[in-house]
Amino acid sequence: MRCAVIGIGSNSTRLLVGDIQDGTVRTVLRDRAGTRLFAGLMADGSLCAQSMLRAADAAARFAADARQAGSERLRIIATSASRDAKNGAELQEMIEALCGAPMEILSGPQEAYYSFLGATGEGYCGLVDVGGGSTELACGGDGRPLKTASVQLGALRLLGEAPDLSGDGFARAVATAVGRVRAEWARMDVRDMPAAWYGVGGTLTCLAAVDMALAAFDHEAVNGHRLTRQAVAGWARRLADMPPEARAQLPGMLPRRADIIAHGAVALYGAMEALRLPWISVSNRTNLDGCLREMAETRAGEPAPPC
Repeated sequence: MRCAVIGIGSNSTRLLVGDIQDGTVRTVLRDRAGTRLFAGLMADGSLCAQSMLRAADAAARFAADARQAGSERLRIIATSASRDAKNGAELQEMIEALCGAPMEILSGPQEAYYSFLGATGEGYCGLVDVGGGSTELACGGDGRPLKTASVQLGALRLLGEAPDLSGDGFARAVATAVGRVRAEWARMDVRDMPAAWYGVGGTLTCLAAVDMALAAFDHEAVNGHRLTRQAVAGWARRLADMPPEARAQLPGMLPRRADIIAHGAVALYGAMEALRLPWISVSNRTNLDGCLREMAETRAGEPAPPC
């Protein structure tokens, strides 16, 4: 069976289409649109109409693409910006009407669950998923998270809270990231610290491409690249000191991410510093992959409900 998942994220709207057979998934199509939903959160906590229309328009286009590709099932999930917004239900109604499918607004722990399910491998490990509005943490074994949490920390959120990373602004932003991650990690009450860690999200894949000095961003080439804490700290500081125009010229950089990559790098560095991670292995898989994996296992008779 061919299935599709659309993700309404804080920074982008994404599509994943895959074939499910005998409990496994074969990727058929990936696509994304930079919709910046989180940037549309206004002072009163509501999403502005323009930002909702951007996300809804991209979702409708992806729903049509999924059906054109032969998808028999379509699932739509939404994350940080949608769950934070006072009018998230309005966005949900808009997208459901345009796409002809229900939209699920995931809780923070559910988002962490799906990212872990999609990105990790065998053995006991941890996960850090840096998004636009939030950062998810999880740890567990054999693809199943035992502990999950969501931190109010992301590239777009940090950009809004601490736009100036010059001078003391950099240290203050890092301290904010470290403090928030430490607080959530303490609440998770993890007894055994994982030795292996996976990193998910556009910040991770873009930093990996820059760290590898790729001639151009390559979604497949960055998978499995190890980012050390020292390297992430160095890139965060260097990117913070560069204007977006200069960042866009770096080998491997995605130009569309140049304006937020410094804040994403600060969020990642803060998470790695808080958790004392010497390195993190970049995964090009996401919570969309986790959703398809759950659908595959459910069809195979092994339901895996979100924690």
